[in-house]
Amino acid sequence: MKKLSLLICLMLISAAAISQWTWQNPWPQGNSLQSVYFTNADLGYAAGEFGTILKTIDGGTTWSTLNSGSSAWLNSICFTDDNTGYTVGNSGTILKTTNGGITWTMLNSGTNAWFYSVYFVNADIGYTEGSGGTILKTTNGGATWTAQSSGTSFNLASICFTDASTGYAAGNGNTHDGIILKTTNGGANWSVLLNNTGVNATGIYALNANTCFVTGNYYDAWTATYQGHILSTANGGTSWTTFYCPGFYYLNAVSFADANHGCAVGNNGIIFKTGDGGTNWALVSSEITTNLNSICFGSSSFGYAVGVAGAITKTASGGNLWSAVSHGATSELSSICFTDAYTGYSVGYGGTIIRTMNEGVSWETISSGTTNHLFSVYFPDPGTGYIAGYQGTILKTTDNGSTWNALTSGTVYALKSVYFTDVATGYVAGDNGLILKTSDGGTTWTTLSSGTTESLSSVYFPTSQTGFIAGNYGTILKTTNGGANWAAMASGTTADLKDISFTDNITGYVVGYGGTILKTTNEGATWSPLISNTSYRLRRVNFTSPNTGYISGYSYPDIAASIVLRTLDGGSTWTTLPLPTINRILSLCFTDDNTGYVVGEAGSVLNTTKGTTVSVEETQLSKSDFMIFPNPSQNSLNISTNRKFSEEIQVRILTVTGSQVLCVKFHDLSHIQIDISSLLNGIYIVTIETKSGIETKKLIKM
Repeated sequence: MKKLSLLICLMLISAAAISQWTWQNPWPQGNSLQSVYFTNADLGYAAGEFGTILKTIDGGTTWSTLNSGSSAWLNSICFTDDNTGYTVGNSGTILKTTNGGITWTMLNSGTNAWFYSVYFVNADIGYTEGSGGTILKTTNGGATWTAQSSGTSFNLASICFTDASTGYAAGNGNTHDGIILKTTNGGANWSVLLNNTGVNATGIYALNANTCFVTGNYYDAWTATYQGHILSTANGGTSWTTFYCPGFYYLNAVSFADANHGCAVGNNGIIFKTGDGGTNWALVSSEITTNLNSICFGSSSFGYAVGVAGAITKTASGGNLWSAVSHGATSELSSICFTDAYTGYSVGYGGTIIRTMNEGVSWETISSGTTNHLFSVYFPDPGTGYIAGYQGTILKTTDNGSTWNALTSGTVYALKSVYFTDVATGYVAGDNGLILKTSDGGTTWTTLSSGTTESLSSVYFPTSQTGFIAGNYGTILKTTNGGANWAAMASGTTADLKDISFTDNITGYVVGYGGTILKTTNEGATWSPLISNTSYRLRRVNFTSPNTGYISGYSYPDIAASIVLRTLDGGSTWTTLPLPTINRILSLCFTDDNTGYVVGEAGSVLNTTKGTTVSVEETQLSKSDFMIFPNPSQNSLNISTNRKFSEEIQVRILTVTGSQVLCVKFHDLSHIQIDISSLLNGIYIVTIETKSGIETKKLIKM
């Protein structure tokens, strides 16, 4: 075997990818999950936003991310056996796997309708339904699909069959009305059981041909609120009874473990449980506060529910008790700051503060002592940091972020940005043109005259005396005497400007809404527009060297999307680094030219090691033949392949400096499991060597 050389900066390797982003918070990832399906108590799958598909083989303890090959919003997932499954989503998307999710194939649906539910009666016969009353059927495992007449234009949200002939479908219209359909001849004809009930039907589950349950929500126009309903029939839909959920709960899905025990899930993490076949329902705790979209039982005891921000919760008692599997902050994160390559902080809504001390491998929640939204965090040295936020909030730490104390700002205006030129001297900018300064480490704050009432979003000092502030309506302010006086600079734009940063005393950048990027090369005297090739709302700019810089932003008000731009030539040209999420990205921080972090909606923290290189003195595999999971992993690592390798395969696990810590050899196997419980927590490199070459992957041990 020839020598494999790894650079010290090696963290993630992909022969074809320019950039790669890894989820760090929440765990296992932060895209919303729309559907969950388990084939047994241990093996399960979940699907959601941006083509997200997750898999677990240990009853939900750990999850691995599968490559769906799609960025579609996936609304439903269903498997006919452990390896063969289907997932459906927007714009007519139907994907199929026959190897347990290692690869997915796009099937031809023949429509651009949005699909919300998929259900297979057996290996060959399946149905999917969606917008405008669309129902499709396949009798050959998805090879071809035929449209059925549903007799409605309502959006159909859920479908379920009890055998090849009998099935139920439920949906809703645009005026808070719902519909329930039934077929007794395999979908050739659908009859209306309930229509225009005033209850939006969201989920359906049939125990048998006669017993069926539907979740729905009644809209009260007087109070503009929803109340969850659970409808049930015991005679095939001839008559229905309704359980009215106490409180203003919104229900999304229902599933049963057996004839008596079932659960319905909904917004704000609510779960209602029945133990008597649906006669009575009681509220139980899910340990989740975000919306739950889907539920599935893998056995009479084990059940799983998934939802917004990657939420996953599990029961091992048939629904009586639930415990959260996913973890990590899910509040929106507004700002991120690193004090060195390992230690970073992010702050956000509801007083959220999270900290990492291991390059983001894990993030811990730190008590802020406030529920006010926090907008900006800055550390003038590793031990001392400041946070600015809503209602004049200013927090300070002197112990590396372990504890935070509130300072008196003397204002109730929202403070959007904080910057310190040294441990004692700092500035805060906020709404109504407010600028505050401290010279004693925040003990006292003085109001400075800004000359404007525009909301100020960002403050930056390239020297101890020279500083700049950016704000709404093209506002750029400059001081040359430590804030005693501020002068308005001509920005040449009326766009709201959200961040300002300098690479040296004379060269600086400003970013803002409408894809605005401005640059100065004369200490802010004049600003020139740069071409961003986007109309997104740009929120943060960060340069790691005079030529290398990054910008984050998100789209508004059209389709949800986020963006990270990169320049290698001082802003003359910008390229887009793709992100694996549509969550709004609000801030970013790069610790060097290659290593960076972005944060935003739903507690999203993603990391890239974009510039990573690998020197391999053999041919690198042209595509990925192996999948490693779960990743991050705690005690064991699984390696699977869908190819037949007759030769010996060698797996090595190395530290990021190239030191080997484990070596395993195997042959004539498509799956192996390696015990990694003895490894210290951190980042490792996994190399898989065959005669074709060496495939290299990153592993996070937790």
